[in-house]
Amino acid sequence: MNGDRPYFRLTEGALLEREPSTEQIWNAIREILFAQRRSTYKFAFLQAVVNVSAAREETLIRLSEIFENMTALYWQLLLKYPLGQTYRHARYVQSSVETIILQAQQELRDTAFAELPDAKKKEVCAATREAFGRTVVGASYGNSQGVLFGFSKREDTLELSPAAKCVLAERADEISRIVEIRWLTMMEKINSDTFPEPLAIRLRRLKEESGQRNTEEELPMAVDRAETAENSRGGLQQLQNYIEEAKEILRQQTEKLENAAINFEKELKTAFPGSAEERLIFQSRVKGTESLSEKIYRKNYYNRYPVPAELIQNLPDMIGVRVVCLLNQQEERLLEQLRALG
Repeated sequence: MNGDRPYFRLTEGALLEREPSTEQIWNAIREILFAQRRSTYKFAFLQAVVNVSAAREETLIRLSEIFENMTALYWQLLLKYPLGQTYRHARYVQSSVETIILQAQQELRDTAFAELPDAKKKEVCAATREAFGRTVVGASYGNSQGVLFGFSKREDTLELSPAAKCVLAERADEISRIVEIRWLTMMEKINSDTFPEPLAIRLRRLKEESGQRNTEEELPMAVDRAETAENSRGGLQQLQNYIEEAKEILRQQTEKLENAAINFEKELKTAFPGSAEERLIFQSRVKGTESLSEKIYRKNYYNRYPVPAELIQNLPDMIGVRVVCLLNQQEERLLEQLRALG
C-alpha cells in the first residue's frame, strides 16, 4: 500500500489473520519498517511491541504499556543525543514527542527515565501517549495489512496472534537490530550536518555485522507484497474492495431503509399516545457509509460475513430510533413501556 492513509485515523482494527504464516509475519514487519514516513515513530513502536510482548505471556497487551515503553526509548536516546526525529515541515521543526521530552529534560537534567519521580513520569507519558496515539498505531496497522496485530484505542489494547507473538520472541534480537539500523539511518538523514561520530560508527558496525549494505533486504523470508495479498484473505486491498462493495449496496438501499425508519418512528409514536403532552422527541437514523466502514474494521465483519450483501442483511443496527425525554422519571417509565412492547 502507498502511504498510511486512510488507516492512520483508525481507532480500532481487527486482527485479520489469526493463523498467519511466518512469511506473512515477516512481511508485515517489513512493511512497517520500510513504509514511507516523516518521523521515527514506527521504529519506536515496533521495538516497544517487541519489548512489551516479551514481558507478557498474554497475546493481548495494553497500548498504554507500549506507549510508555516508546517514551522510555525516546527519553534515553534524546538524553544522550538530542537529535531531530522528524523531517522539517512548514508547520513544525520538531515532532510532538521531541518537544514534550526535551522540555521535560530541561527540568530533570541527566535523569534516566526509570529514575523519574512517579508524578513526572505519569505527566510525560500522558502527553506522549496522546502524540503517539494520533497516528502511529493505525498507520502501522495499515502497513502490516492487519496481519501482525489488531487494536482498540477505546479499550487500550493491542492483540497479537500466537504465531506473531512467537516470531517476535524467537527473533527479538534480529528485529531489534534491524529496527536500530533503520532508526539510525533515518536520524543520519534528518541530522545530516550534526549526526555524531559515535552513532555513525555504530551504524556502520551494525551494517557490517548484518552482512548486507542494503538494509531493505535484511528481513529474512520477506515475500512480495502482491504475493501476500493474493495468498492472504486478510489483505487490506481485498478488505478495501469488500468495504466499497458493502457501501455501494448500502447506498442502493438507503431510500428504502429511510422510509422504513420513518415508518417505525411513526409506529413508536403511536405506542406512546401521550408523547406530545410529555414533550417526547423521536429521532430515527439509517447507518451511514462511513460508520459502516469503521464497523467492518472494528467488528471483523469481513471474516464473519464473506459476502457484503450478507453483511448488509444481518447488520444489527442498520436502523436506529431514539426517544429523548426531559425528566429522569420519564426515562424509567419509558424504558418499562419499551420492554413491554418487545
